[in-house]
Amino acid sequence: MKLAKLPQSENKQPPSSRAAHTSRGKYFKPLREEAKRQIRRLIIEEGYTPTEAMYELNIPMRTFQRYLNEAFLPERQVLARRLTDDEVLNQLAILESRLTKSRRDIINAANDPNVDPKRLAAMVAAYNLSEEIAAAIFKIHSDAAPGVLMERH
Repeated sequence: MKLAKLPQSENKQPPSSRAAHTSRGKYFKPLREEAKRQIRRLIIEEGYTPTEAMYELNIPMRTFQRYLNEAFLPERQVLARRLTDDEVLNQLAILESRLTKSRRDIINAANDPNVDPKRLAAMVAAYNLSEEIAAAIFKIHSDAAPGVLMERH
């Protein structure tokens, strides 16, 4: 099925911002791949919850859920052999990515001769607490998964 070509309105944004957005009505919708990169960045690097990331990016819920699923698809495919609930898989992928990033950050800081030992110790303690909280959040999701799976069958 061929769709009719609609005339494009003149875009008044600078070229750099046009590259990341498409004009759709009165707002500029992020392109899919850029939105997925931003979702991963906010969740993994900035520590946002998926709901916070959705509001930060101002993406509708259904679109955000689709992008979230696509953004973490590779991680979910690896984990799918053992777990089947999409939300638990998303949370596990997020937790794994956060832990990997934290580990890399701590190793980089430990190898940096300019980092003060007291600052390094405080940073390690902060990362430790942060990851314990992330693990607790995942435990909440994973404990709920069996009930969700049982309700499906």
